[in-house]
Amino acid sequence: MSVYKRGKYWIVQFNHNKKTYTRSSKSTRKRDALDLERQMRQQLVDTQVLGHLEHIQLHEACDAMLSSSRDSGAYDTLVTATNRFKDYFDDTFLDAITNRDLSRWVEYER
Repeated sequence: MSVYKRGKYWIVQFNHNKKTYTRSSKSTRKRDALDLERQMRQQLVDTQVLGHLEHIQLHEACDAMLSSSRDSGAYDTLVTATNRFKDYFDDTFLDAITNRDLSRWVEYER
C-alpha cells in the first residue's frame, strides 16, 4: 500500500528502482497524501526517466556540500569559499549560472 495512516497523519511510501521513498503528508486528509504521492512519482519520472534536472538553489547546494564535508581537513577553507561564492551570486539557481558569470566572479575575487 502506498498511502497509509500513522497516528493522525497520512504517510506516502512506495518503491522505485529498488529504493523506498517515504514522506509524511503532514495532513489528516487522505486526498492530500494521494496528491503528494502523485507529485513524488512525477518528480521521479521527470528526473530519472526523462532526464530533467532538478532546479537546485546555490545556497542549498553549498549547504549540502558542506554537510557532507564536515569531517574533511579542508572544511574551514570550504566554508570560507562557499560564503564568498554565496555572497557574490545571492541565492540563484545553479543552472542559471553561466560560464560568463563564473569568469566575472574570478575577476571579482582577484
